[in-house]
Amino acid sequence: MARKKNRNGFRHVGRSVDTEPVTLTKDVVISKAANTDIASGGFTTLAFDLNGKAIREFQGRKVNTLPDDDNTINALLFFQAGILVGDPTADRGKNLPSVADFFSNVLPTLLSAFDFCIVNEDVDHIVTIGGGTGTSFSGSRRILPGTSGFFRAIRLSTPAETNDMRVVRLA
Repeated sequence: MARKKNRNGFRHVGRSVDTEPVTLTKDVVISKAANTDIASGGFTTLAFDLNGKAIREFQGRKVNTLPDDDNTINALLFFQAGILVGDPTADRGKNLPSVADFFSNVLPTLLSAFDFCIVNEDVDHIVTIGGGTGTSFSGSRRILPGTSGFFRAIRLSTPAETNDMRVVRLA
């Protein structure tokens, strides 16, 4: 009696099933987050750029306190949290971290996005967000007393171009 020839894979209802390893293209990259301080505050999600290339988007998931002052929001506090809760004792103007901070921490490529929320727990005072050079806004920048603002920062320039970012109020 002749022995059957040993074949790669196994047979299933008369058809051979391939068990060879799958090779991914060079455009798929799985890597550790560039900034571990930032990455410890949230997670990354898979997104795709205009060319269909996989990119990562960072999503902050901590709740931090928004300081009661008119200073620029601390970049580490902001990117780790994603949600900032404040109880201002007067109307406050809070600048977002610089465009360069956004690009180096959470907006690495063209059209990558970062969502964040600012909650105003006070019943009398307004919080207004602002930004530096390269930041433009769509929608209201004011968070009225007893409300919150949900925003999305979107990178509008490639890494080789000048810094350009738009912050859109979503709710």
